[in-house]
This record gives sequence, C-alpha cells and structure tokens, in this order.
Amino acid sequence: EVQDVAVGEEGAPRKRSDMCEPGESVTVALRPVTESGSFNIPLKRPWTHYFAIPNLPEICTDATLTVLAKGELAGEGTYVGVLGEEANMLGRLFVTAGDFSEDSQACKGEENCKAGPARGGNQSVYMAEEVVASASVLEDSLVISRGRMVQYAADGTLKVGLFVEGDSVVPEVTVVGMRLSFRLGGCYSKRLLGFPGLSRKPDRYSGFVTTLALHDPPAPDDAAAILVNATSNLDPAANELVVAFNALASPGTFGPEFRLEGPGAGGSRSKIEVTGQEWDLAVAGRFFTKSYNDGRTLEPTTRIEAEVVPRSTLAAGVGEGAGGTVQLAVLLQANGEGGGQPDL
Repeated sequence: EVQDVAVGEEGAPRKRSDMCEPGESVTVALRPVTESGSFNIPLKRPWTHYFAIPNLPEICTDATLTVLAKGELAGEGTYVGVLGEEANMLGRLFVTAGDFSEDSQACKGEENCKAGPARGGNQSVYMAEEVVASASVLEDSLVISRGRMVQYAADGTLKVGLFVEGDSVVPEVTVVGMRLSFRLGGCYSKRLLGFPGLSRKPDRYSGFVTTLALHDPPAPDDAAAILVNATSNLDPAANELVVAFNALASPGTFGPEFRLEGPGAGGSRSKIEVTGQEWDLAVAGRFFTKSYNDGRTLEPTTRIEAEVVPRSTLAAGVGEGAGGTVQLAVLLQANGEGGGQPDL
C-alpha cells in the first residue's frame, strides 16, 4: 500500500510567487538537561550514534548544524565525524588548528585559526588548542547543502550521525546538545497521493503500480526531493520501488522486458523469456534499496524514504519552461531471478 507520495522542489522561480522567497531564519535546538538518548552520556572510542531532530518543516535552503560537546578535543588527530542519513560523510567537527591541513603554518600564533582545510571536504573552522582547553563545553558547526536538506527534511526529521573511530583518537566525548539553523519558506511542494493511499498488486513481471500526475509545476531552478511512504514486503535483495518520469498506462503483465515464448505458453515462469529491450524510463529515484537489518523483511512493513532528484534530471522530466502536466510512474521491480513483486 502506497500511503503518500510527495514532491518538494527547492526554490521555485521568483517570478511565480513572492511566497517562494525564503523568509526569516529559525533555529531548532536540542539541549537535554539529563541523559536522553545518546545525549549527556560519555561515549568511549570507537562509537557511532545517530541523533534525530524532529518536527521540521520542509527546508529548501542551506542549513547550519551545530554540535555542543565535552571531551579531550585538543591535539593532533582529534575530531568528531558527521554522517548524513545514508551514512555519507558530511564533514569533521572539532578539528584542532593545523590538523589535516597542508598549510598548518598559517595557524601558528593565531588565537582562533581559520585556515581552510586542504582536504576532507566540509570541515569546520579550526580551533587553536588553547581555545579548546579553556572551554568546558565546545561547539562547532558545519553547513549542510540545500540539496541534502530537501532530502533529509522531507519526512519531517533530520537524522545525523556522529562518530569517533578510525584515525580520530579522541578517547571520550559527551554530546550535550545540537542546533539546526535554516531559513523558512522557499519551497514548492505537491502531495500526489494522500490518505488512504493506493493499494494494489503490481503487474506480475513489469512491476507497474500506477501513474501519478503533477499538474502545472514551476520551472525547476534547483534539485528536488521525492518522498515515498509505502507498506509492503520491501526486501532490497528481492525488489526495489522506482519512480520515473513517464506517462505509462499499465504496460500489462510483461512490459517491454519479457514475453511469452510462444502460443499456449500460459503464465508459466519457465515459458517467459527476456526480450533484450529496456524500459524507456527517466528514473527520478530508486527507493528502499538498502537493508534495514531489522528482521521484518518477510512481513509487510511501512517505510518512509526520500531521494534527491538532481536539477538536470528534474529539468529533463519537468521541462525547463514548466507548466502542463508531468506524469510519474511508480513500479515495484524485481531484482534478478529470485526477486518478486509483493502487494504494495
């Protein structure tokens, strides 16, 4: 059962509506006073913990993530790594002056060194050791890009991972708080399917479920996110849900990829052959492709997941000039011979 499909686009063109302009800046803060989740608990190396910032609106601007922590964060090789929702590296926090930098001499004698990182991506502002040593609670920040925030906030909750392992030698860290700062507004969004959703068995081989219409979208000027809320036996080893820009009516049982070997072959799987043809699909996103390792893959399970649609893909699917109607096909496709299409 597909309960919900929503499309949210970053920064609709200014000419369409002044309401699409980002407005005031806001900050959402988590600062528990006692032990709560992974907050205010001494974490001994090595560790990785995910933290959730709930009740977020749609976010279509860059956001600043600030982490407050205590620990032995001064010295060579000390940092706290930051992971996105897909375990991708977002950057490093609490990097001491000169660490991971080829231009460490630029930091000599500076009270607050601001030499940029020579490698490693979105690293934070470097801190001189005396600044670190003099503070009981340290705070450091990094910027999460617009494209990632559209994806991460699509389900209303940002889940960010912190870790100390590998070449980070911090023996112990206590995370005491977290803040997320961003600007409100600037989003175009459309709910394509609402409660109670659509429930059906996908076509046997093609995996076709339905086609949804997006009417009169604005011209895209940045990336977008597609969020899918679905209930099914979603097993990434056997199947994946695909959303594509394509005005498909039902392609029937087989689609272009399969056909019966001959007359009278019936529905026997042994009589089905591969045609060698492929779908003419402009894939916008592939969902539920990663294993959850929660022991529930054999039971119908509700999942919510968002995927980023790059601007180039969005422009090809929606059109540079926008307007009109855009069709989004939904398919639950089998992976390999052992895959299958359960009810969705």
